[in-house]
Amino acid sequence: MTLIEAIKKNNFAKEIDFLQIDCEGYDDQVIYASDLERTKPVAINYEFCHLSNKRYDKLAYYLDSLGYYRFKWSLRDECAIKTNS
Repeated sequence: MTLIEAIKKNNFAKEIDFLQIDCEGYDDQVIYASDLERTKPVAINYEFCHLSNKRYDKLAYYLDSLGYYRFKWSLRDECAIKTNS
């Protein structure tokens, strides 16, 4: 089930403040499938340590292009904060 489908099915709020992802190496795939252009979460927390450099770089470019500021807060985790609308 996609994030959009879960929101619709469960009548969740349409605005997402915080998206927490921990998918043991698939965090980037979940982020891509979350339709960030539409859901626009304010903050996204995810594990980057299981991603290859290539996958991490692609994810970083994607998040940067959507106006997120990324920072690593541990050896395993990173948070992306929306900086523009």
